[in-house]
Amino acid sequence: DELKTLSVAVEAFVAAKDGARRERLRRVVVELSGILTAMKTEGAAPAKLAALASHLEQASRTDDARRVQQALVEALRSMIGRPVPQDQRRAYWQALEVMGRGIDTLKPDQPLILQRTALVTSVQAAVDAVFLANDAEPPFESAADAENLFPARSLADNLSQARADVLALGRAGFGTVRFAFSRSLGSLADCLESADTANAQAAHVAELRFQAERLKRSDSLAFGQAGWSKAGLLAALDALDGIALAKGSGWSQAARTVVEGITDRDSVAFQRAALQDGFRATVDAFTAQLSRTHLVR
Repeated sequence: DELKTLSVAVEAFVAAKDGARRERLRRVVVELSGILTAMKTEGAAPAKLAALASHLEQASRTDDARRVQQALVEALRSMIGRPVPQDQRRAYWQALEVMGRGIDTLKPDQPLILQRTALVTSVQAAVDAVFLANDAEPPFESAADAENLFPARSLADNLSQARADVLALGRAGFGTVRFAFSRSLGSLADCLESADTANAQAAHVAELRFQAERLKRSDSLAFGQAGWSKAGLLAALDALDGIALAKGSGWSQAARTVVEGITDRDSVAFQRAALQDGFRATVDAFTAQLSRTHLVR
């Protein structure tokens, strides 16, 4: 089937020698474009990948890495909003995390041939994500790689990182504040995964990861950033309330009131203070409530 064909194409690309690698990469891009089209993903990913496939039919050029990076970014954006079976969500977001790290490692001004490791990492993780979105076993186990690349930390360490990320919000520039928001949401997701040993809040954690990645991959002027941040914070508070020992927390309710005051559709520029207050109140609730219930030792 299409998934198997895509997997085989990636395996051939990974095994290819330098002379054949460009054509093998083109085949992967063609297959990935077709599957994303069949999955009816949103955005420009299929068209961007089709244009890249045409580009790869030509001889190597100085802009190869830039074009590949841009196409993979569009593919990642298209998969961020994809519905995923609940029991696959954690592995799905780990695959996207590995894919994003690989994409970020690519250097657009350097020859693509010298960046094989980053390219292979990105492509394999993208294919794993496609398999997981279709409720199929991922062929390259990128989620396992994520566990090795980003080892789990204690809840105390994650809470400390969340507090540091909130403090950094005030220092972020207008053009980069979305990255700071993304990091803060990611830290909250890490806290939840440390505290929720039964994995009962996986759906809320997946929502947090979704909004964090959405922010990270958005344009600097995207109007949805405030709403995405708000949605992530509310998911974090829902998860906190869902942890048995945390129910009924006054800290959680106070944070929810602050977060609800964020206006979804207003630009970040007009409510930077409200957003920072929402993040700060949420991290305060996490710190107070999880510490009080003796989950932090």
